[in-house]
Amino acid sequence: MTDLQNDPPKPVTPRRRRARWTPTVGTEVPDFAAETTRGRLELRKWGAGNWLYLFAFPSTFSSVCTTELVALAARRQAFEALGVRLMGITPAAMKPTLDWVLDLEKLFGLDIHFPIVADEGGATLRQLGLMPAEGGLASRPSLFLDPAGKLRMHATYPARMGRSVPEVLRCFEAMKDVDYSGLATPADWMPGDDLVAPKGVDAEQMQSVFGDDWSKVSDYLMVAHVKG
Repeated sequence: MTDLQNDPPKPVTPRRRRARWTPTVGTEVPDFAAETTRGRLELRKWGAGNWLYLFAFPSTFSSVCTTELVALAARRQAFEALGVRLMGITPAAMKPTLDWVLDLEKLFGLDIHFPIVADEGGATLRQLGLMPAEGGLASRPSLFLDPAGKLRMHATYPARMGRSVPEVLRCFEAMKDVDYSGLATPADWMPGDDLVAPKGVDAEQMQSVFGDDWSKVSDYLMVAHVKG
């Protein structure tokens, strides 16, 4: 019979804490399932093959958040033309979230066509790295995902400053143009403007792809002229 009191203590293996995902361009955004104003949805299944815009906002029945939802809903056709799906996330219960959405549709005569995650408690927001482990949501963060589910861009507005929907659309157009052309967008680029060669693309490559439709300002600045 073994004397348990004399047995040597067993070494304790420390449990590894799973690293929290933080928004990093080029990484895969964590999947999640959540209750939304359009029913229970799983991010990957719902967004498969589409560009996605996930935008978080602090509360329901508030002035700035109201203007954001209305502005996003009003540009539905523009987002659909780009193949972009929208999903809102707010740290609120389902009833006030749904009541607010229905009130907005009645007030403004709009269909709030995109789902909004009623993330009471903030579990989904924290999983996405959009809200601190302690405390609430005090800003307006956004994630831009490509069809592969990878983060292509993230942006944060302060709580008292509403998003610019034209800027959101411009960013998606820029990302799609960059992917299609293999080039880059210069400062203040707008859809239809010229593109520039990123580092690593040389004059020979520009000539073979664009023929006469490009110009060389310097060895490090070559411009592709986009035809209207």
